[in-house]
Amino acid sequence: MKFVVPYAIGMLVIFGAASAQQPTPAQQSPAASSASMKPTKPYRVVDLRRGSFVIDTPGNWVLNRSWTFEDVLNDIPPLNIIDVVADNVVLDFRGFEIEVSGTPDTPPVTVIRVQGNSFTLRNAVISICCGEQGSALRSTGFYTVIDGLRGYSFDSITLDGAGAVIRDSAFHARKSVVLSSRSTIENSTISCNISCVGITGDENQLLNSRIQPAQFAGLGISGNGNLIAGNILEFPDSGPELQEGFRISGNSNIVRDNTVTAGGETFVVINVSGTANVIDGNIGAKVGGPGPIFTGIRFEQNGNFYGDNRMQALVPFNLGATTQTDWGGNVGY
Repeated sequence: MKFVVPYAIGMLVIFGAASAQQPTPAQQSPAASSASMKPTKPYRVVDLRRGSFVIDTPGNWVLNRSWTFEDVLNDIPPLNIIDVVADNVVLDFRGFEIEVSGTPDTPPVTVIRVQGNSFTLRNAVISICCGEQGSALRSTGFYTVIDGLRGYSFDSITLDGAGAVIRDSAFHARKSVVLSSRSTIENSTISCNISCVGITGDENQLLNSRIQPAQFAGLGISGNGNLIAGNILEFPDSGPELQEGFRISGNSNIVRDNTVTAGGETFVVINVSGTANVIDGNIGAKVGGPGPIFTGIRFEQNGNFYGDNRMQALVPFNLGATTQTDWGGNVGY
């Protein structure tokens, strides 16, 4: 990425914009050809020529070109490129991209900040690198829906409001995606450097998705009553080490029918430090690369349930001094 920035006097910042082909308008019917009969557009356009934009009106909004923001200045205040303050907003990027480049000293920048409730983001490509507080999206509103997101977020994508959904997306969240409560990630691919998904609240779901950590941890569950099912966690050959595939510190969670494939040295596939969790039908397997899997499933607190798990590890099941309910069918190899 290049690092050159233009900016406006008296504004937060003005960025250079990458050229993009304009979409072809829909053909009008003869009845709508006259100016007096021309229908009102069913959407509004987000225009980022001034460097930022506030959506303060409900309804449908679109991006009609790609934008590039280069070398964010170090003396500007925190910037939200698109600030959604209204409820009931649908923002469709229509496949266009917002790209932000900077340096490690770049001040906090959020591409999309959501404060309103019932916000939907569709068909977006967002890439932001490399300020430590540079995030693709942060939401405090309820019922935020992210549908078809692509790109790269240097800092965490945080969904602090309940009822959020991420679906049919594929992106790199370097410092994880964080869910609050009653939220869902499904049919998505999330790669990361540190921890891909953090489930801090209760009654969330992670379903039928691919999690691809570079090192440290794939998934952390500190809340209660969450469902983690049908996912694949892929740890690559080039990774230095995977400390924990799944880290379960909450209670009454269901972790079922997930597969962890380890190409590098792996300490623990599933680490359980909470109680009343169900660990059922999971697989931990080596797929080449250096180092073994040391431990398959490790329990650190009493009162969990486990069955039909397959762990290729030096120690497949480590109960230590704890007491667990073994449903049978657990196999180490």
